[in-house]
Amino acid sequence: MSDSDPAAPRRVWQLTILAPCEWLTANKINGTWNRYARSRLTRQWRQAIVDSCRQGQLPTGEHRLDLIQVEAIARFRGRPPVRDSENLRPTLKAAIDGLTPERYLSRKESRIPVPGWGLIPDDSDKHLARADIRVGEPLPKTVIADHPGLLIITITELAPANSLF
Repeated sequence: MSDSDPAAPRRVWQLTILAPCEWLTANKINGTWNRYARSRLTRQWRQAIVDSCRQGQLPTGEHRLDLIQVEAIARFRGRPPVRDSENLRPTLKAAIDGLTPERYLSRKESRIPVPGWGLIPDDSDKHLARADIRVGEPLPKTVIADHPGLLIITITELAPANSLF
C-alpha cells in the first residue's frame, strides 16, 4: 500500500502529560487573567507538549505529518476546575500550538523563542482535521497528590483529502 492509499494503516500516538501549571480555561482567560499570565501559562503547556513529543519520538522536520486529528482527555484529582469540556479549549489550543514548529516573537532588540515541536506545519484546517477535549474519569486520590491533573492526548495521522483522488 502506498502512503496515499486511504485504506493504509495510519499511525497513532498517545501522550500523557502531567499538567505543568494551572489549566487554561475560557473563564479565566476572559476574566481574571491578564495577557502576561495567559502567555506564561500557555508557554508552559506548549513546552510540556514539546517535551512529551521528544520523549515519544514523534516525527518532526522533513518527516512531519500533513494531516492529523487530536483527541484529548483531561483528568483531575477530585472535582474538576470546570463543569464543561468546552471551557478547557484554551488548554487544548496551547497543546496543539506546541505541535507546530518553534517560532520567535520579535520584541525590539530581542527574539523570544516560542516552544514548538513541528509535527505539523501549522494548526490551520489544512493540517488539523479535528480537535476535541473532554473531561475524563477522576484520578484516584493516591495519584499525583499536589498536581492539577493529567492531559491525555491521542494524535492520529490522517490521509490528506487530495491524496484520495
